Amino acid sequence: MAEPSVLIHHCKLAVATETGVSVADQVGRSKLRRIVRPRQIAMALARELTPQSRVRIGQLFGGRHAQVVDSACDMVAHLRRQSAFDQLYRRCRARAIAEAAAPQALAHG
Repeated sequence: MAEPSVLIHHCKLAVATETGVSVADQVGRSKLRRIVRPRQIAMALARELTPQSRVRIGQLFGGRHAQVVDSACDMVAHLRRQSAFDQLYRRCRARAIAEAAAPQALAHG
């Protein structure tokens, strides 16, 4: 069975569910660490799981530049060396894939 097509929206929803940081906060301007870290996870997931460019990912995260997406991915890679952070990333990743596989009525209803 082929892996479902993950959209950036699925990454945002997964991170919101796992971290409690809303999709609106993920695309907002806050620089609070409790908001920035989940945003970085969502960006890294979008880069890993979707075919979207860094530019497009940045646009969908509040108009950020591609370099911000690169920095987020680098930070997530660094933080994944910590077991607890890696477990959170893996849960978000699995949830994003599950969101993509869910029927439309359940995924957006």
